[in-house]
Amino acid sequence: MSSSRLAELLRALEEELPKELSSINDAPSLHRIIDILDHALLDVRKLCNLTSVAYKLPSEILLFIFDLVQHDTAREAGHATVELSASPNSSLVSLTHVCHRWRAVALGYPALWTGILSRSSSAETFVERACDMPLSVVAEVVGGRLSKPTKRLLWRLRARIQCLHIVVEFLPQLLTFRKMLGRLSSNLLSLAIVVRRSRRMHPDRLEHLFPLFGGRAPCLRSLSISSPDPLMPTDHFLALAGLHLSNSDHTQILNELSQLLRRTPNLETVHLHLRLQDAVSLVPFNTRTPIALPRLRRFCVTSLPRLFYQPPRRADLYSILAHIVFPPDAVVTIQEEASYSLSSGVHHLYMPPVGPHPRSIVTVDDSGTVVTTRGSSTFTIAYQERITAAAIMSPFGLWTNDNPFVGSEHLLSTVTILLLQGALSWRWPVKNNLTALSRLAACMPLLTELVVRDFATEMLPQLTRLLDHAGTTTLCPLLTSITFITLGSAVSLPDAQEPQPILEILLRATMRRAERGCPLARFTFCSPYVEQEHTLHNAYGVEQVSVLRRDVWSECSEGVDQDAAAHWADVKRSFPQQKLGRTRGYEALWKRHVEGDPPARVFGACGHKHQWP
Repeated sequence: MSSSRLAELLRALEEELPKELSSINDAPSLHRIIDILDHALLDVRKLCNLTSVAYKLPSEILLFIFDLVQHDTAREAGHATVELSASPNSSLVSLTHVCHRWRAVALGYPALWTGILSRSSSAETFVERACDMPLSVVAEVVGGRLSKPTKRLLWRLRARIQCLHIVVEFLPQLLTFRKMLGRLSSNLLSLAIVVRRSRRMHPDRLEHLFPLFGGRAPCLRSLSISSPDPLMPTDHFLALAGLHLSNSDHTQILNELSQLLRRTPNLETVHLHLRLQDAVSLVPFNTRTPIALPRLRRFCVTSLPRLFYQPPRRADLYSILAHIVFPPDAVVTIQEEASYSLSSGVHHLYMPPVGPHPRSIVTVDDSGTVVTTRGSSTFTIAYQERITAAAIMSPFGLWTNDNPFVGSEHLLSTVTILLLQGALSWRWPVKNNLTALSRLAACMPLLTELVVRDFATEMLPQLTRLLDHAGTTTLCPLLTSITFITLGSAVSLPDAQEPQPILEILLRATMRRAERGCPLARFTFCSPYVEQEHTLHNAYGVEQVSVLRRDVWSECSEGVDQDAAAHWADVKRSFPQQKLGRTRGYEALWKRHVEGDPPARVFGACGHKHQWP
């Protein structure tokens, strides 16, 4: 029926219907009118579908929409647990009800219906619509056992199942699937196991070694296990490319983990989101031979306990990392859990096995200390604790002659770029505390770039001491670039003397450093109190002095290895969302200072109103 003809009928219906209804005095006539109206309504809906934007979408766009709905089957709930949900059956079915064309396209696309929830009432419908396509099946144990319909479905479809998601309440219930997994071992490509609850038994009484497939799974490409109780498969996975283990206490599975890595020689990606329950339960690490993973590209560990927890001669994941032979271009990211140690010394910085001539970048801010070390492979390690003045120099002067860097000298000696954000604790009125940054920099002979950011010029005396070191040798002789970013006032009040411009204090120090034979190539000063940005050349012992009114911290951070930075960004997306700290809020503070009414804008077009030294 054409749209013009339908419009004529609707107008006629509008005119005649009131008359017809007023003359009806029997039920058959009323039913006849209702039938006529039903047919008219169907014609209206059909015409609306034909003229709607959704109906006119190309088939390629529709298939893309369908794929988005279909692949919304798994989500990460934090970094500790992987929750697997079934295919959104109701959403898929709803797609077929949008209009006749959507239904025709959806029913003609068998791949859309390959996600089967075994205990769903629509499981058989999905199997029928999937035709002969390989299937992805979610099987869940309810009430402590697998239902008979689910067993029959799994058995009947065993030749077509390529992806299997198993959800059980407790770990022993996994034995229900052992026979089925043995049947699937020859064709299964992906296996995900979720154990929802722990039996809360002593670790020694838990059976955590499982031959899932009876010994071998030659085709398995992806294995994901989330279990509060340790679960470590003992099978050989010669084709396995992706391994994801989460939520388990890693102290119970270290040796088994190392053996699993040996049985998976073709691994490309490893994600370990584990947890530590009790340090006293650590077991000795028995493996001493190298673990060869020639195809490895990404190795991610989160919630790794810091080395302070590890008793002598006990195992930790660092021991396994030290035995893995990482191929060139491999990227390793490690997120260390928070430490509750009372030790206030410098954190033990792990030196990763990256081959000869390593170079490191260290970033210290309120989120902790992040070290990226690049050699034949790349390691990015995020420590929850940060390097502070107290970690280097006690406010009571107790560590004046001690070496707080014991165990970290090797890593610090490879640092070429240091990004250090200060804190008010750096302003402790202790004379020895003013040399904390100098003591840290003295351990970095290869340092070429230093970026310092502070809140209230607390890092100013630290930086000037570093530049104007009074020792017999110049600290960091290779240092060529310094960036100082501050939210503090434009002037400083050192020891109740006359106010001095911050930039003037710093440039005097750079001049004295140049006189000692170590001039800088670049010095950048950033402050919201700068009235006009400008650049000076060959002044104050520096080839280029830049005075800016913007925060360039993020620009300097781009010096970090891009592959590691991108991978680390992906990893952090799976972490629990935390409140915005001062580090991430620094940009907001900067913006507020710029847009506000600062007390004194003393930097003019030439840098300062006073005469330069």
